[in-house]
Amino acid sequence: TEYCEAKPEPGPCRASLRHWYYNRETGSCETFMYGGCRGNKNNYLTKESCMQTCTGE
Repeated sequence: TEYCEAKPEPGPCRASLRHWYYNRETGSCETFMYGGCRGNKNNYLTKESCMQTCTGE
């Protein structure tokens, strides 16, 4: 999906939550630190949900 093309966006809030995003350059889901609000839709709670959405695996 187009969500999977976006770069990870931590958003303006200051929490340090480990979330997952799809890295199209590596073809895999990787972690990033999410601030807890806003950001974009390339943002998943688990690697499994990231992979399922972006690769169908």
